[in-house]
Amino acid sequence: MKSVLLVAILGQVIGCDGCGDNNHNMVDANIPPVDSRPDAPADAAPISCNYDEQQDATNDFDVSNGIEQTGLHYTGSTLSICGLVNTGSAHYNVTYGTIDVDNYGITVDQDSDVLITLTGSGSNVALMAAISSVEIIAYSDQTSANVASSFWATPGGDHAIVSAHLTAGTYELAMQASDNANSASVTGPAIPYALTISADNPSMRCSTFTGSASYAEMGDGPGNHANDTVEINMAGDAIALGAGSNTPENTQLILAPSTDYLITGDSAAVSVVTGTYFDMDTYVVTPGPNTDQISVRLDWDNQSANLDYYMFKAGDLGDNAAFITASTFNPEEFGTTAVTPNMPYWISVGEFAPMNSTSMDAPYSITVCAETFVPPPN
Repeated sequence: MKSVLLVAILGQVIGCDGCGDNNHNMVDANIPPVDSRPDAPADAAPISCNYDEQQDATNDFDVSNGIEQTGLHYTGSTLSICGLVNTGSAHYNVTYGTIDVDNYGITVDQDSDVLITLTGSGSNVALMAAISSVEIIAYSDQTSANVASSFWATPGGDHAIVSAHLTAGTYELAMQASDNANSASVTGPAIPYALTISADNPSMRCSTFTGSASYAEMGDGPGNHANDTVEINMAGDAIALGAGSNTPENTQLILAPSTDYLITGDSAAVSVVTGTYFDMDTYVVTPGPNTDQISVRLDWDNQSANLDYYMFKAGDLGDNAAFITASTFNPEEFGTTAVTPNMPYWISVGEFAPMNSTSMDAPYSITVCAETFVPPPN
């Protein structure tokens, strides 16, 4: 559900040292998955472009709110915008640390559930993955706010993806590449990419699972703060907590493609606020060797409570470090992101704590759907 905290992910992932012990409350590594889905279809054909970037000099939203109007209307059929990550020292924005920002205007003709995907091809994939932070952002001109955003999975990823529900109206779809000014990516070759919007059916692709839990919370401690691990401040920064509240629960779940997992827990009624949240619960999950994309759905029955979730690389916190920030008005939270196989991630769930509010007990379930990326259809 939407909190007054608006986390607009507009920066690069920042690491932190000494963030938590991932080995607390270990369970059997051979726990079976809860549910298996059919295997993903074969890779789609190469993407054809509906629009090619033409205004790189003026389409950076960090510079005079730049936007390149494409004239494209999304009606449910896949649309692809093709562009370049333009490089060079003269192109680098020292103020924002960006190599390139390309911001495109489109119109969505009817309310739509969509996937927004950023891809390259051939050697371009490795060049994109070498950049410290590559992000895709969907921005609503109606609300003047980000609708969704996510990152290219690094190291070694091959795409970025985010799910969104877009009401009819005009939107800005952006690619933002950021790195240190001394990075080889700043002066390397320009990198072609495709930014694609396609139809999604999130309730079919990753439905709420209600069977037996793959993992049930067990490490909250007597004060309900032992597994908090992460504090989210009012600026949207993720901060590592100290001793006594810094032990994420290692679910020992190795996520296999086309398989769903269920984590259950309880956002307890507590008196102590951790940043902008009451009880935060953090879990470790690890995509398996063939899983490069996951979707996460958070459900809870007590709708008087406002639950959100965040997903991070394990231990990588800081300014706008979340791969998914699920904080909306909806009675459940849902998001999709690219991940790096064999790399552990934290999923942190918390009850938002507005001023003068009282914490309440809110049991919840987290459905984690493991996927292998399939390029969007043409």
